[in-house]
Amino acid sequence: MFSTIVNTLSDNGFRIVKMVEPYPTEELVRKYPDYYDLYHKPDFLFVKSIK
Repeated sequence: MFSTIVNTLSDNGFRIVKMVEPYPTEELVRKYPDYYDLYHKPDFLFVKSIK
């Protein structure tokens, strides 16, 4: 879960600077319609943090 990632960073003294949940481009969704669901449930979370 994303909350596990964020809470683990926070609990270990990291300060979260930025979080990004990437989503598919419109072109990709047109080519692969099943990817539309990734707009609501992304597979990745990018976290920038500092200690």
